[in-house]
Amino acid sequence: MAKETLDQMLKNGTKRIEWCDIFKGMAILLIVIAHVSGRFNDYVYQFHVAAFFFISGYTNKGQGSLFEAVIKKTLTLLLPYYFLNLAGLAVIDILEKLGIAGFICSGVYHADLQWKIMEALRLGGTNCEWFGATWYLVVMFWAACLFDIEIRLAKRNKACLMLMSICLFLLSLSMDPSTWVQALKAQYYMALGWMFKNVLKEGKLSWTVLKACIIAAIWVIMTNMGLCDTMNWPTFKFNGMADMIMPLFGILILIHISQALAALGRIKQPLLYLGRNTMSVMCLHFLGFKPAYLIMIAFGRMNWSQFNLAVPPDIYYMTDIIFITAISVAASLMMWKLLGDYKITRLLTGRWTRKELSDFYDSLLIKELRNIYDIAKNIGTSIIKGYRADFSIPWKN
Repeated sequence: MAKETLDQMLKNGTKRIEWCDIFKGMAILLIVIAHVSGRFNDYVYQFHVAAFFFISGYTNKGQGSLFEAVIKKTLTLLLPYYFLNLAGLAVIDILEKLGIAGFICSGVYHADLQWKIMEALRLGGTNCEWFGATWYLVVMFWAACLFDIEIRLAKRNKACLMLMSICLFLLSLSMDPSTWVQALKAQYYMALGWMFKNVLKEGKLSWTVLKACIIAAIWVIMTNMGLCDTMNWPTFKFNGMADMIMPLFGILILIHISQALAALGRIKQPLLYLGRNTMSVMCLHFLGFKPAYLIMIAFGRMNWSQFNLAVPPDIYYMTDIIFITAISVAASLMMWKLLGDYKITRLLTGRWTRKELSDFYDSLLIKELRNIYDIAKNIGTSIIKGYRADFSIPWKN
C-alpha cells in the first residue's frame, strides 16, 4: 500500500503525526518554563507562542465548509474561553466576599471584576490570570477563522495564500494594540505552517540532529548580535517585520528535535501524551503553580506572602525550575481529567467527540444558522459577480 501524503492522512484521520504531538508537548513545556523563570526567555520568548500557531496551520485539514469550521472553532475555543474565565472570575468574586481573595491572587488580578467580565464577554482577550493563558483561545479563534477564509479565497494556491497572509501581517504593524493585532500576526505563522506541508519530511536521525545544531548556531549568533528581540503576546511587545523571520529559528529547531525524538522508544511517550493535552496546561498551569508553591513553602524555598503570585518569583536554581514545571504540568493534567469526567464540563472545555459535533450540526439551531449563512453567502456572491460584470474584469468564475 502506498504511503499516505500528509494531506490524505489529515483528511482521512487515519493516524496522528507523532512528531507534531511531540512538538506541541515540547512547546507547552517551554511556555511553562518561561513563566517559571526568565532564565531562558531571551530565546524562548522569540517563538514559543508562534510555534503553536505554526503547527496548527501545518495540521490544518482545510476541508469542509467555512460555516462548519467556524462552528467547530466556536465550540472548541470560544466555549472553553467563556467557561474558564467566567468560572474563574466567579470563584474570585466568592473569595473576595469571604475576604481571602488576596491570599489566592494579588490585587491586580481580582480588581474591578465587573469590567473583567464585560471584557471577557466581548472577547477582549482578558482572562482570569490565576488560571492560565486563556487569552490564547481568543487569538487562536480569530486567527484560525481568518486563515480558513484565506485558504478558501486562495483556493489552496500557496503563493496567493502567503501573499494575503503577509499583507495582513503588515497591516498589524500599523494598528494599535488589540486582540486583532495578535490574530493578524498569528494567522501569518499558521500560513507558514501550511506552506511547510509535505516539505518537512523525517530523515535519518544523525542528519536531523546536524540540521538542528546548524540552525541553533546561526540563531545564537544572530541573537548575540542583537538582531532580534523577544515577543510578549499578552503585552503586545512585538518587533515589527523582524517577527516574520526570527521565530522560524526556534520553530525549526523544535521541529528537528521533535522528529529526532519520534524515532526513539519509550522516552517519547510522556511528550506524546502532553502534546495531545496541551490545552489543559495552557489554560490551567498558573493554577497548577499553587500546589508547587505549597511544597516550596514547606521546604523553606518560598514564603507565604508569595503564594498569591501568578507566576513564581525569580528562580535561578535549575532543580527548582524543573520541580515547579513538573508539578504545574501534572496538576493541570489532573484538573483537566477531572473536568472530563462529567459530560457538561467536558463539552464546556471543548472536548467534543465527532458524534457529538455531528449531532450538534444537525440540531435545529445550527440548521437555521446555516440557512442564514447560505443566504448571506449567495447575496455576497451575487454582488461580487455584479461588480465583475460592471467593470468587465476577466475574473475566473
